[in-house]
Amino acid sequence: MASSLDEIECVAVAEDGYGESDSASITISVEQNAPAFVVSAQITPDTGVKSNTTLTCTGAALDPDGGLSSLAYLWENQTTGSSLGTGDTLALDNSIAQPNDTISCTITATDSNQNTTDSSDSITVENTTPVITSLSLSPDPVYTNDTLVANAIDNDIDGESTTLTYEWQRNGNTIFSGPDNTFSGGNFSKDDQITVLVTSADANSTSAVESVSITCSNTPPEAPLISITPSTPTAGMSDLVCSVDTASVDDDGDSVTYTFGWTVDGISYTGATDSATTSTVDVSVPQQGEEWICTVIPNDGDDDGTPSSFAVQLDTDCDPYAEVSYNGVCYYLDGSNGSCDSGYTLAPQSVLYTIGSDFIGKTYKNQVSSNCCIVHRDQSSEGQDFGMNQQCNTAGPFTEGPVPGGAGCTDQQNTSSNQLTFCMSN
Repeated sequence: MASSLDEIECVAVAEDGYGESDSASITISVEQNAPAFVVSAQITPDTGVKSNTTLTCTGAALDPDGGLSSLAYLWENQTTGSSLGTGDTLALDNSIAQPNDTISCTITATDSNQNTTDSSDSITVENTTPVITSLSLSPDPVYTNDTLVANAIDNDIDGESTTLTYEWQRNGNTIFSGPDNTFSGGNFSKDDQITVLVTSADANSTSAVESVSITCSNTPPEAPLISITPSTPTAGMSDLVCSVDTASVDDDGDSVTYTFGWTVDGISYTGATDSATTSTVDVSVPQQGEEWICTVIPNDGDDDGTPSSFAVQLDTDCDPYAEVSYNGVCYYLDGSNGSCDSGYTLAPQSVLYTIGSDFIGKTYKNQVSSNCCIVHRDQSSEGQDFGMNQQCNTAGPFTEGPVPGGAGCTDQQNTSSNQLTFCMSN
């Protein structure tokens, strides 16, 4: 058998009957053959290729001359002109391939004489639709005045820029749609169901819709402002009345009712008489030295709100007819021109801003005054700024307490023999 580059010679000899002969010859050379592909280059998969697909290139070649052929691979991005690899497989990622790029594989077959033949195939990278990978709403639970935030995370394996769109619905009705991932409390109230539908879009396609819902919870009412009157009670002098002075705020606009509770020295008391906004303990019940606490719990029909408490202490030593108890101290008014009983001293007039009205129903400690401006501890620097408008210089009980500027007393320094005087226990 002949191989490439071999020379083949043919010789012809002619003889006659007399033993004579002659010959002639011709020589030819066997030419080389390039390798031939018996299976053309083929990329798999050839459809549904994404920017994260792993590609395989296959092909087969033979050498007609009998020499073994080697196969070399070259991957290229024909769109960008980039060389991508030299193996029979190629793992795509979005740094080397984008949607609509053309990726080619060229197989070069080489025989032992370095003759070559190429075979190529190519595919087109398809777009991958972005996906929403995570979606939640916060805060949870949500209340009427809260602002809802949609926390969405999307992913596009092509690495393309994406745009998130939020459609906000209340009870199935679309309120607005756009790039805003927040939904303010002015758009919903208690028991409303809020739904957000989110899509992610790249330059080529839009994701499937993902949604999440939440129901607006009831907002419990805030604590009311309450008080007990009198604030400095004396046993046997008056009822204890606990009042709602400022109603609870309810963000949902619900009607609020109140439950009253009393304790005396830490023990529950249930004998009070309640109305919608007050609770009264009869005058005959509180005793000197006891601490009474009123607690008010608001309720909006669904939930209890923040409770409020107010406490008063019945003083054990104060004269119930002439003295006012405040923070454990006994205060009285007397026509004594700056003198106080043993165990007492002049009191600061500033405390009258707090307890002045508590002198209603009280009387002079020892003697009726002769001048209505009140002597006090700090008058050398402040002057006499409180006075009595009514029943001044006449016997009690008082129908009005000391007031700023009462009886025309402003920065006075009066010192009559029975000057009205403000004293406190030591």
